[in-house]
Amino acid sequence: MRYGFTPSLGIFHDSQTNAFNLADDFMEPLRPFVDITVAHYVREDSEWNNNMKEKLFNVLSYSSYWKGEKQSITNGVDWMVKSYVAACRNGDTNFLVLPELKSLEMHAYE
Repeated sequence: MRYGFTPSLGIFHDSQTNAFNLADDFMEPLRPFVDITVAHYVREDSEWNNNMKEKLFNVLSYSSYWKGEKQSITNGVDWMVKSYVAACRNGDTNFLVLPELKSLEMHAYE
């Protein structure tokens, strides 16, 4: 809503009962970061505890590359949404900026 979109109108997600289809679409490029975190920390005998929840929450603080520039995922998501706005306004998907997964590491702020 911050950028003028209706969250229930998604790009690929289109459930009539989901008020946040567009948010679900924006989460898809981030899925590999979560999947790798889960694969790394969850074992068959793992217990879903506060430590695991913290690991998953910290995915937002991982570094990722957005058009070659290193950003935290949190900052990159804002960049991704802004780039989607630019792509829509210009009718050109080349404006769209998506994350590149190179490695999992916590982002170091300067």
